[in-house]
Amino acid sequence: MIIVNLYWIWHSMHLWYLYHYTDILFVIMYPDWVLYFTSGLGLIGILIGIGIIKVKIKIKLGILIDIAIFILGILCMLITP
Repeated sequence: MIIVNLYWIWHSMHLWYLYHYTDILFVIMYPDWVLYFTSGLGLIGILIGIGIIKVKIKIKLGILIDIAIFILGILCMLITP
């Protein structure tokens, strides 16, 4: 779960870098706030994963919260472009 969230943060910040510091033309570009929002959701997911490792959050509850966070992020990315 932590690895998936780390990849999500990396993907969002990599897109932000490509948008601002390269000459690549994109057909669809996400607004900056969407990339920041999904990175923040990924950070929350990492904190949930750490809470599961430290046994402060039950595994089932942590996975359900993480799935809800992923759905929220995916919906945000589908609606905004």
